[in-house]
Amino acid sequence: MTKQIAEADIHNGLSYIIRSQQKDGSFAITTNNPDSVQVPLTCTLGIHALLLDVLCTIREPRLTPVINRLAAYLKTTLAASPLDSLDSYVLFYGLAVLYEYDVAVLPPDIIAGAVKSLIANEQAPGGPYRNALDSPSLEPDWLTNMAVSRFIHHVGGPFPNLAAFLDAIPTGYNRYYTTAWPLSFAGATHKPAFRHAKVRAIPQLPNGSWPIEYVQQDPHDKSSFAYGSVALSTAHMIAHFTRTPSIVTASNFAAPYKRLAAAAHADAAKLDPLIAEVLQTRLAKLIAADTSCEIGLLALRFTDALHTPHTPNTQILEKLGLANVYNWVAYTIYDDFLDDEGDPLLLSAANVALRKTVQIFSEVLPDPIFKAHVQHTFDTIDTANAWEVTHCRFTIQANTIQIGAIPDYGDLHYLHDRSLSHRLPIIGTLLVAGFSLTGREVTAIADSFRHYLIIRQLNDDLCDWQDDLYAGHISYVVAQLLHDAQIAPGRQPLNSLYSKLQRVFWAQSLPKLDSLLQQHAAIARQFLDRSMIVNPDNLIAQLIDNLADAAVKMQAEHQQANDFLHAFKAQS
Repeated sequence: MTKQIAEADIHNGLSYIIRSQQKDGSFAITTNNPDSVQVPLTCTLGIHALLLDVLCTIREPRLTPVINRLAAYLKTTLAASPLDSLDSYVLFYGLAVLYEYDVAVLPPDIIAGAVKSLIANEQAPGGPYRNALDSPSLEPDWLTNMAVSRFIHHVGGPFPNLAAFLDAIPTGYNRYYTTAWPLSFAGATHKPAFRHAKVRAIPQLPNGSWPIEYVQQDPHDKSSFAYGSVALSTAHMIAHFTRTPSIVTASNFAAPYKRLAAAAHADAAKLDPLIAEVLQTRLAKLIAADTSCEIGLLALRFTDALHTPHTPNTQILEKLGLANVYNWVAYTIYDDFLDDEGDPLLLSAANVALRKTVQIFSEVLPDPIFKAHVQHTFDTIDTANAWEVTHCRFTIQANTIQIGAIPDYGDLHYLHDRSLSHRLPIIGTLLVAGFSLTGREVTAIADSFRHYLIIRQLNDDLCDWQDDLYAGHISYVVAQLLHDAQIAPGRQPLNSLYSKLQRVFWAQSLPKLDSLLQQHAAIARQFLDRSMIVNPDNLIAQLIDNLADAAVKMQAEHQQANDFLHAFKAQS
């Protein structure tokens, strides 16, 4: 199979998926059984669940209506089906995929029915679980329990017995499907959660799709029949060749990012081997993680939606991206030291990366005003880090925390100041495009990015507040919790304090934090509009939208978990 595919083929495939969706949101299923009158419900649900899973990984905007209709079809079909008579693998795989699509999509009655099915087929309390379609004499199978684990991870886990069962999965295990194409699931990403046949041929068929791949339920049973979907084959092929969240990003930016990675690797190779190896490893790790090209190609991606007096030189934009990659490498290493987790072996690499960052920014834009801006930016970062270390650290000793004065984050400028260098490629792009550093346009875009950085930091703090508390790091979210819980200065047992703060988090603090996120998202969008030089669907707006609803999603997940636990207890 060729490793390359034309962008036109990708878009033709997308067009095929869009036009082949049926009115009810489903897709046609094909079978190699010439006498088949009706596709079994298990195959219908399984193929549509897999299709939803694959389409969601592509993240192409044109697919959004298709995905929404497909999710509605899958939910409706599950709700109308006798859950206790379904293949348990398909049931819980489908529930997990729907949950990941939208945490609010599954009503409590479906959850309760799933719990009832779980209890009826558990080998022991907490797992593992038999497939409902298997004979009671059969041992629980791995694939069913993978799907159960994926679902439970979201709404009620962890289940230690189930985790232990999955940890014993032998290498190369396969119950249903012959050729592996793994879809990872939380908690065991190294193990396959679904297997099915690979697409065996390209190019496309005349209708814009790719040749069908069949999913055979039991390859050892010669009397069994296989089922497949042309839409699933097409989606699988598109997903295989588009590894980033945006198809446009994958097709347009693969070459420049390859050049950037090669340049970074070559630069690092000139250093002493003791530093070169460490720096190359960190660069490779960062570049591999930057699947959306928001770091290395920030300047290039931002330019796509920019109305400019002059077209920016692509080579300059790529160099701005290279500077940002070095910047992120230095930032992440230093951040570990600020969190008392730094590795001294990485410190020299961080120092080199930071010097490379400043050097490249200065060479790309030799304007003295921009050079001064770069220096001021890093001075601001150091000031913010010094403030945080001085005011936001409480002593931990023998599982006890010494509560002191709660840090005053004021207007939250410390939240964006500590990562202010992330906006330098944006400002550099605007200067290369002919705008003035002190002009209205650059000021508005820079202010918008400040508020995006606040949203980003708040999102991180929301996810990490428990870890921060146990490390004695008083992030903005931890400070808000201590204030809302009216915790007085003095020594506090960590475990009991955590339990109290957890209750306060869901009941009081999270709604306030959501309001704060929405406030800064609105301000960031206002600044973007005020600049009058970017399209509405620009990169900064996309970054804001991706994070602005973090608190709402967290609350929905919490409510869903409570619904699951309530249903589980009611069925026990």
